[in-house]
Amino acid sequence: MTLKTFTSAHIDDFMEWATDDEVTKYMLWDSYTSRRNAEEFFKNVVEKHPWFKAICLGEKVIGSITLDQGQVSHRCKAELGYVLCRKYWNNGFATQAIHLTLQAGFNDLKIERIEAFVSPNNTRSQRVLEKNGFIKEGVLKNCIIQKGILQDRFIYATFSLAHH
Repeated sequence: MTLKTFTSAHIDDFMEWATDDEVTKYMLWDSYTSRRNAEEFFKNVVEKHPWFKAICLGEKVIGSITLDQGQVSHRCKAELGYVLCRKYWNNGFATQAIHLTLQAGFNDLKIERIEAFVSPNNTRSQRVLEKNGFIKEGVLKNCIIQKGILQDRFIYATFSLAHH
């Protein structure tokens, strides 16, 4: 498994998971229904993003993973986000992708903390984070509107090994 720069060349693989309601269930975005919308997303978001990687098995892109670095006084941290094509679930691929991201992300972005916000219902994602040494720091009540519904989030975090 490798992490590579995510580009519009990967759009066919992207459509495989981005159109799947089971995959997008806990995402803040709705499943894609048109290739044109996906092309716009690549042009306006993915290809301008400083840390947006394709999760690759050989040449096949099976998911994506991002680090969104904070600004100004929050530049010491980044928020982790990831998504994996459903047919690759339960094989350790998300765990491995996060491991690779932690190795690269702390160095690439010169940050001290990586955090992730997870639906209390998304137990799979919670387990994947915990396998990578993330600690659940607490629950944020009524902190996000996901698909029109006010929801809680668990906040998880891990820290740069350089400062343990």
